[in-house]
Amino acid sequence: MTNMNKQTVYGILNEPDGFSVSDNYTWTSTKCRIFWNELVDFAFHKKSNCLEFNELENQFLAGAIMTFDNEDNLSQFIFGQDKFITIILLLKALRENLRFHEQQGDAKLKDLCFTIDRLVHGLNNCGFINENNSRIAMQGNQSFLNILLTGKISEDDKSKCAETYLSFRTKSSD
Repeated sequence: MTNMNKQTVYGILNEPDGFSVSDNYTWTSTKCRIFWNELVDFAFHKKSNCLEFNELENQFLAGAIMTFDNEDNLSQFIFGQDKFITIILLLKALRENLRFHEQQGDAKLKDLCFTIDRLVHGLNNCGFINENNSRIAMQGNQSFLNILLTGKISEDDKSKCAETYLSFRTKSSD
């Protein structure tokens, strides 16, 4: 682990080779709910009884994320993996909730959907989204991979990833 990196989520998602996470996702629904509330507090503030986007660029959300480059040239997490996985599940939930609205023709919404798809799935050699691909390698967690590739979970899936994803699908559809 000689090449440790302190990175942003966006920086990790933009790495060309993708990244690897272990299969021990541990966040509980309580921790995810706290994260959601912090995210909402971070993004919005009350002013005159309405919500406005908070444009403070230097705020720190969710703590540090540390990685190193493994032997396969993939970023491997040292610290912050659960936060990162939670953010990925949130992005995927948001993306799935936007599928219907994307077709209404709003250019900014289409750009947002493209960006989320590019970050999660990557682009093929022709510059198109490759939805059959996941840039995130998680050994031993079929639930997580299934969520990323299909946006769906099976009825019998009781994993923490599935629980987090369902929670974010509900919250981001409101």
